[in-house]
Amino acid sequence: MSLWDSIYKNIKKQIKPQVIKPYPVVTDCTELDKQIKLLDIAIADAHRKELTEGNKAKEFGFKATAELLSEVRGQRQASFVNGSCALAIENIKAQETAKIIGSEVGKYEDDVLSGSGKESKQLFMIGGVVLLVALGIILMATKKKK
Repeated sequence: MSLWDSIYKNIKKQIKPQVIKPYPVVTDCTELDKQIKLLDIAIADAHRKELTEGNKAKEFGFKATAELLSEVRGQRQASFVNGSCALAIENIKAQETAKIIGSEVGKYEDDVLSGSGKESKQLFMIGGVVLLVALGIILMATKKKK
């Protein structure tokens, strides 16, 4: 084992508690999904820093961080798959979509019903006025005949 390998292993061992602390073990599917997404971002960030760092020790630190995060991500992904979380999340999304559609349909239904109620009242009033005018014309016509 080379000197750089032992330095790298030592760095990885020292930073492990700090790196994995923000990602506690969870069993809830939505939390697992969130953690996996956050881990993807953190891994990409660590790789970017590793590639742009000029200092070998810091470069090893970012490389070790990326590896540790990848290990945690692998564990979370396995829990996600073993817990049938993909299906659970799809069901949650479908339920949320149904709620949104249901509430929107309800709003439109209320708008249509309230609008049609107003129209019915208006038509009823117009019909009443027309009926009264027609009755008035008929009464005037019958009075003129007498």
